[in-house]
Amino acid sequence: MDNTLSGNFSNLDDKIEIARDLIREQNFVQAKKFLEELIKLSNHHPDINYLLGQIYEIDQDYRRAIECFSTLLDLKPSNELKHRIAQCFMDGSEYRKAYDIFKELYENNYEDINIYEQYAHAARILNKSDEAVMAYNRILDVDKNNIVALTQLSDLYYDNDDKINHYLVKAKLNYIENMFSSSVECLKKALNYTHDDEEIVDILLNLAKVLTDAGKYSDAIEQYQFVLNLEPDNTYAIEKIDSLCRKMRSEEDEEPVHWIGKFFSYFH
Repeated sequence: MDNTLSGNFSNLDDKIEIARDLIREQNFVQAKKFLEELIKLSNHHPDINYLLGQIYEIDQDYRRAIECFSTLLDLKPSNELKHRIAQCFMDGSEYRKAYDIFKELYENNYEDINIYEQYAHAARILNKSDEAVMAYNRILDVDKNNIVALTQLSDLYYDNDDKINHYLVKAKLNYIENMFSSSVECLKKALNYTHDDEEIVDILLNLAKVLTDAGKYSDAIEQYQFVLNLEPDNTYAIEKIDSLCRKMRSEEDEEPVHWIGKFFSYFH
């Protein structure tokens, strides 16, 4: 297609539709040439700037993409456009500019986990670890098992020598991945870094839960008993001990039946 094709049409909307067709055909080289002609005719036209911005993104020409999207932002401000511009800055390694926009969106409570994650990532690159920790924790407020947030937090706490939170987060990651033994070890290590009774009780309760899920009922009961040493009236621990004791007795009652069944199976 001739790259002067724009001169053959009097209606700008028709010309823009041709550009869209070229993009749908993934003929991005020709579409870019065509749109760069069109933008000379109407340099603030929203559709032209949007389509051309998309192509510049594909070409990784982030400076020009930002110019197009910034023109759109001037015409009609939106958080979505700010996000897109920030992403272009991020992809173009202009982390400070990306950070400023992500922070603005974050502080204005733009509810998007992607924003929280990208703000945290930009903050971490700029060595603003406190802000990164805050943003990753905000992700967990929305999605408590978010693997990316948990992994990044574990690393951040380790880098900041915050041992207790490092081990607590790592314990949760291991638990989500059904690595119960590793989760138990992390929780036990976390106990070494606190003398606060409330924190100790919370860790012991989590430890008992992991041990229960791992089928280690006696060990779980022991942890609940440690809780009662600190908080004798902790009804949750009392109920859990009672429940686990009943479960253990029930399984003991069933065990001979299973054994007999297995014994007789050898004769058939």
